[in-house]
Amino acid sequence: MERRLNVVVVEDEPIILRYVAKKLEEQDPDLHVALAVDDPQAALAHMLAQPPDILFTDIEMPGMSGLDLIRQVRGHYPLLPVVILSGYSNFAYAQAALRYGVFDYLLKPVESADLKAALERTRAVIMEQRGLEAIRTQRLAESQAEQQPLMDRREQSGITGQIEQYMATHFNQPLTIADIAAHFSYSPTYVNRLFKRQYGVSPIQYQITLRIDKAKALLREFPKASIKDIAAAVGYDDARYFSRVFRLSEGLSPSEYAEQNHTAARPNGG
Repeated sequence: MERRLNVVVVEDEPIILRYVAKKLEEQDPDLHVALAVDDPQAALAHMLAQPPDILFTDIEMPGMSGLDLIRQVRGHYPLLPVVILSGYSNFAYAQAALRYGVFDYLLKPVESADLKAALERTRAVIMEQRGLEAIRTQRLAESQAEQQPLMDRREQSGITGQIEQYMATHFNQPLTIADIAAHFSYSPTYVNRLFKRQYGVSPIQYQITLRIDKAKALLREFPKASIKDIAAAVGYDDARYFSRVFRLSEGLSPSEYAEQNHTAARPNGG
């Protein structure tokens, strides 16, 4: 299975651009920075011609913002892992990043350990995806009813990995088990059984865990944000319902959690 990763880095501060590109290639010998550029338009043109495996991008840039770049890229590559690099500990940016299904959100100055961790998480998801595709190409075209009983554990793991990635990207959207199953062309019963066997919980229970984890991260980073905004960012229209779900999960209200766990603000970059 191909392990090479092609990465695009977009950052309008030359020092940070060089630093991130250099650190990425140092941390993974199979990673190639295909493009490191300060121009989002040039990055978009490159990606449309040569799809990357990962996109690292700043938010605030002249001409086209990082969020505009992500929105356009998402139209062509819905599952492309995107990692944001931002010098602004700004809730509105983080909220927009979640809406576009951003894989990770790193504050500048970017710590080498944070960059490495984001890269490792992203690579794991991509390798699962590639493994599944490799297995699928080896199998004869069969109907779903004939194929499902023949799946070995590795293929089942690959399928659940893809479902998990899809849910991680769309966790704040109103997904149902029927939506998830339809996206992967399997029956809801099969998806539910397969996912529960792998993760110990149903996809919908897992979605709640994803939402609460994202909410906790936002509450730590933006303790003064309104609970209504936090709830909306993670997919809950009803702030009261979100608060009840949060308390059941964590034993604290969102406000209490924010007060006890907020992180010190980092210095701003570009």
